Amino acid sequence: MVRHAWLGAALLLVASAPADAIDDFVRKSMTTDRIPGVGVAIIPPGGKPQFRTYGYANLETRSRMSPDSVFRIASISKNFCAYAILFLEAQSRLDREDSIRRWIPEAPAEWEPITLAHLLAHRSGLPNPEDAFQFGREYTVAEFVAFVGQQPLRSVPGTTYQYNNFGYSLLGVVAERASGLALDDLISQVMFTPLGMTRTRYYTQEEVIPDRVDAYRWERNRWERAYPLRPRIFAGSGGILSSLRDLARYEAELRRPRFLDPQILGFQRTPYGGTATGYGAGWHRVRLGSVDAQLHTGTTHYFTSAFVRDLDNRWTVIVFRNSLNGSARAWAERILQLARDRR
Repeated sequence: MVRHAWLGAALLLVASAPADAIDDFVRKSMTTDRIPGVGVAIIPPGGKPQFRTYGYANLETRSRMSPDSVFRIASISKNFCAYAILFLEAQSRLDREDSIRRWIPEAPAEWEPITLAHLLAHRSGLPNPEDAFQFGREYTVAEFVAFVGQQPLRSVPGTTYQYNNFGYSLLGVVAERASGLALDDLISQVMFTPLGMTRTRYYTQEEVIPDRVDAYRWERNRWERAYPLRPRIFAGSGGILSSLRDLARYEAELRRPRFLDPQILGFQRTPYGGTATGYGAGWHRVRLGSVDAQLHTGTTHYFTSAFVRDLDNRWTVIVFRNSLNGSARAWAERILQLARDRR
């Protein structure tokens, strides 16, 4: 536990640039929501990222947040798992209309109608037993499938959007079996290494990672560390650690692809069924007021993040926060608005 005064953690360390409306918003929100450390990347239409960091990455070592701090991005990881599946399809290693049981024959017969496309779009109908899931243990594929399969399907596959981390975890297994590579090796080869994302990797609890961010909860008028547990089989749904600088490199690739397949990227941001809004493959497509936008958020063990892309005006905001209160998406949308207004 850490007993130092809250205001010291929240406000002592501020971005070095002169204060403006964005800084004022972040400082105030850090105090209101009790967030010890925040990182923000703002990428304007011209593409040169601006990084702003506030507070502490680690309250014990008093390490400051920086553009290179390594942060658990949680469900933003679904971008990368979805791309890997679609990349393997482009390589004729699988088909997104394959039944999940082609690749995971251990699955219950009831799952036969579930396709990889359903999993990509959160329309599998799978149960969502997160309350009973043990984040502190490792599962074999057979154990994981048996655990998820204890409950019946919630809906007919393909009919209903129901966000489901277990579905993306299963996609990670499919990617490994179709490629013959571990998920982290596959995505490193296809995405991280070509894009120069040198600080980005998949989470393992035991690895020593320079500049790793810790997350905290405010309990009984003091800070307490959150326990960052995550079994490897859950990696497809949210296992990546990254930095603001690396995600800015990813954003540059999304805008002007050199290494990634533009057709795959286009499919990822297209909602299931071709609707104007909804979930595509690793991205939500939404309207922010009058603006067409693409976004994803991430939350795990008190790490919270948001990646918001204004597709009409070509502004992007990425937010990292190492505690839970408030909404990372709401922060990112407000910072996006302030950034556009001051251009």
